[in-house]
Amino acid sequence: MPKIPDIAIEATSTIVGTSAAYQAGDPSAGYAVANFVKDRLHNIVNLFSSERQAKRILDVTQFALNEIQCRLENGERLRSDGFFNNITDRSDAEEVLEEVLLKARDEPQEKKIPYIGRLFENGCFDSTVDSGTLHFLCKESENLTFRQLCIIKIVNEMRERKYPLRSESFKNFITIREIRRNTTTEQFATLAECVALRDKGYIMFSFSSTPGIELEVLRYLIPNTMESLPTGTMMYEHMNLRSMPEEDVLPVINSLS
Repeated sequence: MPKIPDIAIEATSTIVGTSAAYQAGDPSAGYAVANFVKDRLHNIVNLFSSERQAKRILDVTQFALNEIQCRLENGERLRSDGFFNNITDRSDAEEVLEEVLLKARDEPQEKKIPYIGRLFENGCFDSTVDSGTLHFLCKESENLTFRQLCIIKIVNEMRERKYPLRSESFKNFITIREIRRNTTTEQFATLAECVALRDKGYIMFSFSSTPGIELEVLRYLIPNTMESLPTGTMMYEHMNLRSMPEEDVLPVINSLS
């Protein structure tokens, strides 16, 4: 069974610990943060079943801790509301980190992994988001495709970026089968994923006419009327989807244009 080398665990776990200690002027603060990261990594390592999973968990850990280090060096402070404190036998931070590591370990769409790591990173700083919300967002991210994360980003930035999305529906096509024949597989799937996000409560959009049956939603939805709902906005903010590269989003924009 593959194992992340101990030296890698030590290196990643001390990144944030060293910075936290320097910032707080208290070596014990850095030790506490580094220690729980190291413990979580050692525990999750024992659950690995493949070399690929080991790589994913190390990638998400290094990414999250590097981002934490950058934020600390830029003067931001770790939250001080008890997130890192052991109230029972484990702190909220430990539980959130374990959730992030497990989700990253089993995520086949590896482009999602940095954004899963962002949930832990932002949780270390933002005292307005409780651990329950972070667990919720982490579990929800597991059920979203990378393209759906792109859609959430697009919808949250539409007014700011003025993406050239389609302003008409597909109502001229009488049936869903006609829509399928007159669009590419990628376009049709992207529309279907927009509908799935609406059904999950992430986004909403206007219709050119009231759909008679659920299948007609694809005919009547108007892409440039999409708006984010609170859950979609939370996902956008705490996964830092704003940082998603333009080249990843462009194919989705083209499918909705």
